[in-house]
Amino acid sequence: MTIKLNLALKITGITLAALTVPKTALSLNPPPESTVGDTLVTQQIAQTEVPITSIVFPRVGLGILTVPNYDTTRPAYGGRLRLYDVHLAKMFEVTHFECNRSQGGMVSDGRIMWRYEAGDGEVNMGAFDISCRMANQIVREYGLGQTEATRMVYYRAPVTENIPVLDITGDKVPRWIDFSVSFRPEFPD
Repeated sequence: MTIKLNLALKITGITLAALTVPKTALSLNPPPESTVGDTLVTQQIAQTEVPITSIVFPRVGLGILTVPNYDTTRPAYGGRLRLYDVHLAKMFEVTHFECNRSQGGMVSDGRIMWRYEAGDGEVNMGAFDISCRMANQIVREYGLGQTEATRMVYYRAPVTENIPVLDITGDKVPRWIDFSVSFRPEFPD
């Protein structure tokens, strides 16, 4: 699979060059721009990241994933995956990471109960109970790709961990979408 990398020189709105490179990640961030002489240079660099407001562990066994988006049904990377699908994947990635830490990380009774909040915390998207067993099963089924710097807060201490992302590419995309639709959140009182 390839993506088009616009390393394009734009002079009076005309694209002079475009390169095609192997797809090594899932998304495109807004392109950075710079000027070389009178020429505007725009690059689109592949990334796996989507906006996340915060990942907080206020106590062992409880993770809170807060995202800025109100509409989590929007496409995440211009493809079939929705933001919701990617947010759910992030919960599994972090759970897998924490389950495999020495001393058990932020896991309690072999699981993390995730609270998922959209709209910077204004929209309760429900709670997801993800066990280490389930997270490991998902990793076996989808595999892991590159690591992604993931900012989290443990109690009140902010840290950045390099966490491998799930390899949800190619024919795995529709399978992940089916899974994310069937893996229903709980809505505790």
